Amino acid sequence: MESIFKEIKTAILTNVPEIKWIDLDEGQLDSFEAPPIDYPCLLVEFPKARYSNIADGGQMADVTVIVKLVFKIWEKFNAAVPIANQPGAFAHFDIIRKVVRYLHGLDGDNRSELMRVSYNKSAKPDPKVYEIAFECEYYDGDTMTEYESGEKPDLEITEE
Repeated sequence: MESIFKEIKTAILTNVPEIKWIDLDEGQLDSFEAPPIDYPCLLVEFPKARYSNIADGGQMADVTVIVKLVFKIWEKFNAAVPIANQPGAFAHFDIIRKVVRYLHGLDGDNRSELMRVSYNKSAKPDPKVYEIAFECEYYDGDTMTEYESGEKPDLEITEE
């Protein structure tokens, strides 16, 4: 999972400079009144992986990756706001679109492309949190049986 996180981080740092903080989701939004993050923020979580066995003890995993986009939005959306002031209220949607553009289809080492499978907005009013789920297949060779390399033992053939 570490490699998937690093690939996501690199893609976002390279292509979405509006994101000010990228981290693994360690409950920052749940544990703190003032989370130790900067906005807009992208948090990555790996809530589940389903494994199947393949040859030599290796495994393939169907991995779910949740990307949480966290925003502090000061501008208002309502129809009473002058049109000239509304772009700021909707700017976070542009960032969400950019993140999806650069993560959906992102390939990497030992895995298939990330594919977006769902989108959810948290009911929490502040900060605003948008969760986008991606899935991929990940090859995990860490469980493979290791064979000692070395010389074959000499076989002694005896006649009876």
